Amino acid sequence: MVELNLDNLRVNLQKALETDSQSYVDLLAQYWGVSVDVSHEPQIPSDGFMDVKTMIAGRQALDRRFALVEDFKYVNVYSRLVANVIYLFCDHRGTYPNGDKMDAPLCTRFTVENGKIEKVVLNVAQKKPEPI
Repeated sequence: MVELNLDNLRVNLQKALETDSQSYVDLLAQYWGVSVDVSHEPQIPSDGFMDVKTMIAGRQALDRRFALVEDFKYVNVYSRLVANVIYLFCDHRGTYPNGDKMDAPLCTRFTVENGKIEKVVLNVAQKKPEPI
């Protein structure tokens, strides 16, 4: 079996996120483990183990929510690889229906074991820090 090149996966995840949601979901599905531990920082009620079908349904629900945000886009997308963990950073930008601006940073950590994503942690900033 050919060993997975984690740096290639890192680059491909970044490119897929910048391309479109379907490309990103397709790539995640390709490398998704049987039952992946998915959690958020801070925690949310749906945190837990997810199979690929549950992950896809969750991403589709998120896409429907983001469709309500005018001019929604991912910006400042970049990534890093540390050991077997891929860090994917981005900012969510757009305008909510009430006119408020969305500018929320996100860091997603993908832990890869034996060629599959086995753990995902989404660190969602709750409030942008005030400048010092």
